[in-house]
Amino acid sequence: MVMSTITCPDISIVIPAYNAQHHIVDRLGDIMRTIRPGSNIEFLFVNDGSTDKTIIAIMTAVAALNKTGYSAIHLGTDENRGTFEAERLGIERATGEYVFFQDVDDPININLIKELYDLRIAMPSNFHVTCPTRLIKPGWTEDQPPSGWILNVWHSLKGPVISALKSQQRRGLGAISRRSLFERHIIGEVYDSLARELIEAGIDRINSMQDAITITYMIGLGIFDSIVETAEPYLYTYQATGAVSSNWTQRDHDKPILMATTDFAIDRIHGANSERRYADYLQGIGEGT
Repeated sequence: MVMSTITCPDISIVIPAYNAQHHIVDRLGDIMRTIRPGSNIEFLFVNDGSTDKTIIAIMTAVAALNKTGYSAIHLGTDENRGTFEAERLGIERATGEYVFFQDVDDPININLIKELYDLRIAMPSNFHVTCPTRLIKPGWTEDQPPSGWILNVWHSLKGPVISALKSQQRRGLGAISRRSLFERHIIGEVYDSLARELIEAGIDRINSMQDAITITYMIGLGIFDSIVETAEPYLYTYQATGAVSSNWTQRDHDKPILMATTDFAIDRIHGANSERRYADYLQGIGEGT
């Protein structure tokens, strides 16, 4: 893959990691192979209380990147707090104008990030800029074609937001992709607001569905009401060993939060129950988490 640079305001790529020591090496390779040193992109590796050698792998990768002209930061927590809080920590320390969330077990597609930026500055602010998700197999290399697409309501139907939310309600799964660039000050305010509401409802963490929950929450707040999609896909190693998204116990923990958030967003779109705060929709969930 040809090395690329992004001629735009700074972008912060936040990479949460939990027991992902082997994936850190792969992401280091992605960066050095596809992104030029000195590009105005910073990489924030967030160790989410790992119990293996992830912290050593991150410190080694960050040192190697900074030594060769990249901008990289190591962050971490003493205990595992979930991907949502790891991403929140990354946002707090990020300095870029835009933030992109990168799963540690998925390849970095720099061409996607460039396209997301181009669309983000070209589209109205109420448009959610997203991308299709391309499934790849563990051990994937650039000379092997991706294996298939993840079906997603917004991706496949390009329908109104309400259609995606209704499907999400029926399936109990996220139907809206959050693979995007977000303005740092906006996404930071969203994460802080969501965190306060979760605490008020007695919910101590979001494990693995933070992507669907946060974008649905943003729809409920009225930040997004339309969508535009990229041509470049996000490359998703769905069955990677140890992937949080493959842990169904953790996903089951998050489903009630997603469903409550979906109800909140649907009501806001219809102008119903406008007196109810988001925390009201979450009442009772924290008792079972």
